[in-house]
Amino acid sequence: MSLARVKLDEAQEAATEDEWQMAADRAYEAEVHAHTARMAARRARPHHPLIPGGGLMAAGVLPEPGTEYGPCVEPCQHIDCAGTRADAASPCQECGQPIGYGRRFYAVGDAKPGQRRTLSHATCLEATIDRR
Repeated sequence: MSLARVKLDEAQEAATEDEWQMAADRAYEAEVHAHTARMAARRARPHHPLIPGGGLMAAGVLPEPGTEYGPCVEPCQHIDCAGTRADAASPCQECGQPIGYGRRFYAVGDAKPGQRRTLSHATCLEATIDRR
């Protein structure tokens, strides 16, 4: 339970409206303080030149065709299916092999309008980062 929630519970138990308002103000201040601390911790993450924004990234995984979230097995006209298939066929920026399905990857850099995004296998990009 968050500190703000505890403070709000205290506010609800307060006997007078003034006490309730003071407790609610303390709850708000506690939430603002917690948010400020989270943002400071996020900014303190190490900067890396290969990662946009310099912070930590989460790798994506393309689901296999025919699975619950994967593209259709048969050819179809779904925009999402076409995008997933295109990403799977995209060459890795590091090794040149297709990204494929069920394998961790990163989107590297920014795509210009009308262009496909550049992808790298997580293992390839992480190996590059480890060498630097």
